[in-house]
Amino acid sequence: MNKNELMKNMSQAYLLLSEKRKEEFSRILNRLLAVNFICGGRKRDREDYYFISENEQLFKDFLMMLDYDFHLYKADRVIYIHNLNNYNHLNLNQMQTIVLLLLRKLYFQKSQELQDTEFIHISLGRGAGPRLRKARRHHHPLAGQRLFRPLPEL
Repeated sequence: MNKNELMKNMSQAYLLLSEKRKEEFSRILNRLLAVNFICGGRKRDREDYYFISENEQLFKDFLMMLDYDFHLYKADRVIYIHNLNNYNHLNLNQMQTIVLLLLRKLYFQKSQELQDTEFIHISLGRGAGPRLRKARRHHHPLAGQRLFRPLPEL
């Protein structure tokens, strides 16, 4: 299907949406372009996942216009997109990759320990080491505590 036909199909489907649904479409599409995936199993993504599922062809046509490939896996309740031209990618050097992997490992360890929080905030400060901040309004026993000893200055 060429882009003229895609545009025609997309505009017809878009015009059938109510104003509220159009705003929701815009919000979800911008979010999908920002994060590249949505998991229907997560509480915060559930409504967006079902909206995309209901309007799958509209999303698919719109993203094809932008040269994105759209994937919807209903069995896993996962939606993801990727750019066919490999735009919007970040190339990291070795040090940046190692730091990101360490932060991911730290995040994973803390998420296993603190399963009752929805959001984990890890900050790195000079001489303070990684610190955990509470995510909800209730007090958590580890909130504000030092998790690691500070590394010596190099």
